[in-house]
Amino acid sequence: IGKNLAANNLINSSIPRLAYMAVGSDATAAAVGQSLLLAELTRANASDAARVQASVSAVNVSAPTGITDTAQFYNSFAIRVSCQIQEVAIFNLSGANNGQAMGRQVVTAINAQNGDTVQVTYKFQF
Repeated sequence: IGKNLAANNLINSSIPRLAYMAVGSDATAAAVGQSLLLAELTRANASDAARVQASVSAVNVSAPTGITDTAQFYNSFAIRVSCQIQEVAIFNLSGANNGQAMGRQVVTAINAQNGDTVQVTYKFQF
């Protein structure tokens, strides 16, 4: 799904741009074909840990100087309700459980408490 989204975003302006980041609380292993987070955190269950438009930039990770080879997505989530973050993904649409995810990843559990800020940087290297 992620490769399809990336390819179509490069050639088709009618496809919504990959720009939204979300986090979730499910630790089930990532698998081919997953198009959503398995337990996406929303304003209802974690206040400001909801899907948002990420800051997007092109960066150089391992390409020759002057060439960017990586798409980087960044967001800072303000936590208002204690929760555990265990998954992250980038989406082509806003709104919980909407659109398609590119690259759902399971992360080491982050036990976030009310008042914490969780910063997430997600990179896709080409």
